[in-house]
Amino acid sequence: MLRKALSAGAVLVALSVPASASTQELLRALYAATLPNSDVIDRAQRLTFAQAGLAYWVSFDSRIPRNSPATQTWLLGELNTTDTERLTRVINGPEYALWRLEILSTDCVNVFTLLVENLAWHIADPTYELYLWLKALPCFYNPGEIGDELLNAGLSNGRYDGAFAFGLFGVIADTITGKFANSIVAE
Repeated sequence: MLRKALSAGAVLVALSVPASASTQELLRALYAATLPNSDVIDRAQRLTFAQAGLAYWVSFDSRIPRNSPATQTWLLGELNTTDTERLTRVINGPEYALWRLEILSTDCVNVFTLLVENLAWHIADPTYELYLWLKALPCFYNPGEIGDELLNAGLSNGRYDGAFAFGLFGVIADTITGKFANSIVAE
């Protein structure tokens, strides 16, 4: 029960971003949260980043159409084929791209929800926080793949600054593995 209340609170924080905010604006807010002048990023600054990350991924996720149950069943069946031509065709199709984007965005919303909960409630377990930041890395490590999937799904032109902005992902991933990890260990 408490877990559901915490999750709802974390999502409310993310949804406090104006509905009209574009992913470009949300990405800028996320990037700005990585820019403190010091090499040590305190818990409050990491919370600000986690909230910006949650807002970004909630927005991203809300704009990914979902495959119908029938399409999803067909897709999973096609992925189990040994026919390489069929497999290549399905992997390059929009249904597969939507499925991959759904998995990514759902996972990112979930991990950033947990980060916001962890940081907002001052749970004193730096190992768990570090674990969550490591789980957040896939949200940022493959921007080229994200662009390809968005293009294949027909949701953008595949560019980093398109309808789904993701051009600063490499810098953000470096911040997580550098400044954030070092700061958690230093605490």
